[in-house]
Amino acid sequence: MALTTNGKSHQADSTVSTIPRRRPVPIINPSTKQKVDVSADISAPFTSNTKSSASANVSRPLSQTHARRSPKVVESSWRPDVYVKPFIPRAFTAINSSPAILMNSMGVETIRFKEYTKNFAGAYLLPQNAPPLNPPRYSGKELHVSFQNLNTDNYGDHLLDCLLSDLETQSAEIHLYDLYGVSLEVSDASQNIYKLHVPGIREGAPIVVYGDQVMLRQLRLDPDTSLPLGMESFFYGGGESDGRTPAPGFTGYQINAVVVAVVKSTEDVFLRVNGVLPERLVFNVCFAVQARHFQSVQRAIASISDELAVGNPAQGKTSSWLRCMLFPSETDGIWQGTPPSGTFRQTWFDRTLNYEQKAPIDAIQTNSYGKTPFLIHGPPGTGKTKTICETVKQLCNDPTFEGAILLCAPSDPAADQLASRLKAQLVPTEMFRLNDYSRTFAEVPQELLAYCCVEGSIFNLPPFPKLMGYKIIISTCQAADILVQAQTTNRDLVLLEQNLTRMLHPRLGRQSPVNKGSSLHWGALLVDEAAQATEPELIIPLSVVAPPLSYTSVSPIFALAGDHHQLSPRTHNKSSTLHISLFERLSDLPLYASHPLSRKNASRTTLFKPAMRPSFSDLTRNYRSHPAILAVSSALFYNDSLIPEATDIDSLQSWPAWRGRCWPVLFACNAGVDTCEDVQAAGGGGWYNLREARKAIAYAIHLISSSLITMQSDICIMAPFDTQVRLLRTMARANQLWGVNIGPVEAFQGLESRFVIFCTTRTRTRFVKDDRKRGLGIMGEAKKFNVGLTRAKEGLIVVGNPRVLGQDECWAAFLGFCWRNGLWESEQFEGEGRIEDFVEDAVDGKVNEWAPSEKTQAEESQRGLERALIHRDDESSAQTAGSGAARRFMGESLEDRMWRMGLEAEAQVLGT
Repeated sequence: MALTTNGKSHQADSTVSTIPRRRPVPIINPSTKQKVDVSADISAPFTSNTKSSASANVSRPLSQTHARRSPKVVESSWRPDVYVKPFIPRAFTAINSSPAILMNSMGVETIRFKEYTKNFAGAYLLPQNAPPLNPPRYSGKELHVSFQNLNTDNYGDHLLDCLLSDLETQSAEIHLYDLYGVSLEVSDASQNIYKLHVPGIREGAPIVVYGDQVMLRQLRLDPDTSLPLGMESFFYGGGESDGRTPAPGFTGYQINAVVVAVVKSTEDVFLRVNGVLPERLVFNVCFAVQARHFQSVQRAIASISDELAVGNPAQGKTSSWLRCMLFPSETDGIWQGTPPSGTFRQTWFDRTLNYEQKAPIDAIQTNSYGKTPFLIHGPPGTGKTKTICETVKQLCNDPTFEGAILLCAPSDPAADQLASRLKAQLVPTEMFRLNDYSRTFAEVPQELLAYCCVEGSIFNLPPFPKLMGYKIIISTCQAADILVQAQTTNRDLVLLEQNLTRMLHPRLGRQSPVNKGSSLHWGALLVDEAAQATEPELIIPLSVVAPPLSYTSVSPIFALAGDHHQLSPRTHNKSSTLHISLFERLSDLPLYASHPLSRKNASRTTLFKPAMRPSFSDLTRNYRSHPAILAVSSALFYNDSLIPEATDIDSLQSWPAWRGRCWPVLFACNAGVDTCEDVQAAGGGGWYNLREARKAIAYAIHLISSSLITMQSDICIMAPFDTQVRLLRTMARANQLWGVNIGPVEAFQGLESRFVIFCTTRTRTRFVKDDRKRGLGIMGEAKKFNVGLTRAKEGLIVVGNPRVLGQDECWAAFLGFCWRNGLWESEQFEGEGRIEDFVEDAVDGKVNEWAPSEKTQAEESQRGLERALIHRDDESSAQTAGSGAARRFMGESLEDRMWRMGLEAEAQVLGT
């Protein structure tokens, strides 16, 4: 690309582009240690006969694996560090620690909260919001507070410490994506808009959104070396800045550019850059954690900490609503002396609801459980989102419920799904989809735009009277901070009403009618997929609906739906407790975990006993998967409580690839070596396994060619490492598998597919310890294991090394299940003449000799659904497979069994 500066045309030097683009170095005080670059190329992964020198344990590019195995050499005890950081020439890194004059670019259009509040509250009815909080620095002290000794006094400090430690880790990690010596392209010179190509933003690495700041340092390059000008003499003279003079290859200005648009499809970011010097448009680019995302959580923590300290009943203080929601106890519940009637007064919008789904809806609507949060625990495929949506519809249709509903989810796609499910019953004047101003219009489903408010070029808040008229507002947990900044929380609105009453009726003094039974505006907070939100994120919407401490009338409803056995919130510091969601923490409290009707106690509950009314509901009926797919997860995570109710799930059982009992589950042994391709990948995601990828693509091709699956989109392939995902996508495209869904395990949370191929990638034990330490891969990741297995509806194949996977408790249970029932395909080792990569470790390579330990066989043999599956096979002559859509796998549903037992008990009482 030719660049024109000072009237001269310059050709962008290609040498600059060869510099590794990522470097985990902060802008201030960077590390200058030189590292070995062992990055790789996956441009030609389809050569069929390749073999690498696995005995040397050195990762090499795929493009170099075509050579035959070299003669063995004597191995030393030294092994390379596959997680070594890439080398960046010091001439570039020194620029980032050089002193600079800061220049801020013009910002973007945002929501003007002060003007918005003044429009409805004037200058006197509400105090102005506090100015933005500056993030305090993390002290570095050990996060010693555990959930066992967490209380109302240390709650705020603990959350803030966890948040700050996570912020510090995130700030270090984000510099993995820094760019060095890259060119900007002029997009609109009149508006100072430039285009920057940022590899990885399509996958969220890094995450860049509208309004973010990106730091640019313009370089002066030597035309002969394409390195920053004069850096050799700078290094010879000591190589360090005196703190006053910038490095010679640096213009001396740091421009804080502002993101005005992001095009993920092309991975281009458009920046407003004010102050570019008329030289070559070559820059160091640094990304940073945006303060506004942290400040929303910091505001929420600050707002609830003081109230929790006031409302601690253990110290003889008033019990506040927030204390009951965050630290509920049995004293906050209601004692139940008689069994529930089992009948419901509602007219259901969704007539397919089962009893376990109707019960929590009725309990929430009637508030029959006390002043506590209500938890809906929904394992995969049990319909927790369906339950939440019906709850919203019932509350909106209930004349006794006067408040508005705030419905939240951790992510925008999850919030969009809720809005899409509700729009059939709610018109745009009743439901509002609240979006952050940084969200682009293209990200919002077309059918939901009518439920949004757009002003100018951004999403905004509607006028105050219109906002107050909505029955339900849907947003992400983070975007609920918009309501906080607009001062439309329950506490703000109560204060507004009190101040207005005092102004109109000065003789009333402080005797405001609001304190004598007036209803709150926000009557309920419902959160779907709550187990995926961090606790600080979730207290943002909680601070919206929280009533004033002095409020004594009807309390707002707080209900959470989720599954803490699936993926946890995404965090950066693995040593803190931030990855444990509020849903999971509450689930472990005695009020929920020790209740006789809880999932872990359900198998021991036979007769009704007086107890607290359950402020939870455990959904049990799975409408997604074949029983063989559910068997292991049901046993490991859900106390064998899942009841298969899915129909039409046997259509793939005629596929000839199934083994043993021919259930639609298969473990395929893989002895192919795992290799680290891209050590620059953030988080160490650069592992791939060529043989595993070939196996996965071959299974997909075979399945489609069998005509059992006609739509490629019915197949998904997942893998735990980013490089393996890219390799699989490349192979799929080369084989015309354009419709097959391929992605990391995390991307499939909440989704389902007819057929799932789960690639585990790791085949060498010696890297497992590093995986667990860094939170990579699938070893020691029980929640990721559960998500991966339970996405499938009709068929599941897992490709992996049993020698490695068997070291993990969850995987050992799955392997034992497959091994006992013959759902197993051994590795096919080719002859010596074939060039192929295999694990050469004396133990890891013997995949076909694996067998479960005697202890594992004794503990896991034929549990729950597995036993029922075997029984069904034994009774196959009496039950014809696929005999109708209404046929149930267990032969008798839970409702049928309860009805039959009730009739039998009645007959015994009557003596008939």
